Amino acid sequence: MPLVSVLTRLYAYRSLVLVLLLGIAGGLIYYLYDLNRVTQAEKQSIITLYAAQPVTRSVDAQGRETVRVVTPTISAAVLKQVKAGLAAEVRDQLRKEFGRNAQLLQAQRVQTQTGQVLPTVALRDTTVHRATAAGIVAKPARAGTFKDPWLSLTGIVTDDSLSVKYSIRNEFDVRAYSMRDAKHWWQFWKPRKVFVDLKNKNPNTTTTALEAVAVEKK
Repeated sequence: MPLVSVLTRLYAYRSLVLVLLLGIAGGLIYYLYDLNRVTQAEKQSIITLYAAQPVTRSVDAQGRETVRVVTPTISAAVLKQVKAGLAAEVRDQLRKEFGRNAQLLQAQRVQTQTGQVLPTVALRDTTVHRATAAGIVAKPARAGTFKDPWLSLTGIVTDDSLSVKYSIRNEFDVRAYSMRDAKHWWQFWKPRKVFVDLKNKNPNTTTTALEAVAVEKK
C-alpha cells in the first residue's frame, strides 16, 4: 500500500477521532452548564423560599390566624446544601455569643411581616405643659389610652401635633415539616415538599409575609 494512502487514512482516522472527542467534550460542557443552571435555579427558589404570598390562611373563633406556606418542589441535594450553609451561619453566630465550644443542635430562622389593626380610642380633655423660651406654657389637648393583652397605646392630640406611644405583642407558634407529595404510602418516588405552619395568637394582627428555613443537626 502506498505511503501516501496510509498517511491519508491515518489522517482521516485521526480527524474522525478528534471530531468525536470534540463532540463528547461539547456535550459534556453543555450537560454541566445545564446542570449548573438547574441547580442555581433550585438554590434561588429555596433561598427565596417564602417570599411569595402564603398559600392558605384560616382564622379560628378567637380571631387567631394560621398561615400555611409550601415551598416549590426541590431536590434533596440542594436542600441539604442550603441547610448546611444556614446551619454553619447560625453555628458561627452561636459560637460568637457563647464561645467555640457551643454546638448547634436545632435552629429555625423565622421572619414575618404583620399588619396591626388599631382600635378606635375615645378622647378626653387634658392639658399639655410645654417648656418654651418664655417658660412653661399650658396648652389644651385631647388624650386617649387603650390597653389589652396585645396592645398598649397612649395618644395626645393638640391643635398642631399628634403624639402616640404604643407597644404591640405578637406571639407565634411555628412548625416546619416535610411531607411526600403522594396519595399512597408506596409512592416513594414522589418528591417531598417542605411546609411551614405559623399560628399568630394576636387576634388583631394579620400576617402579610413569612420567611422560614428549618435547620437540622447533621
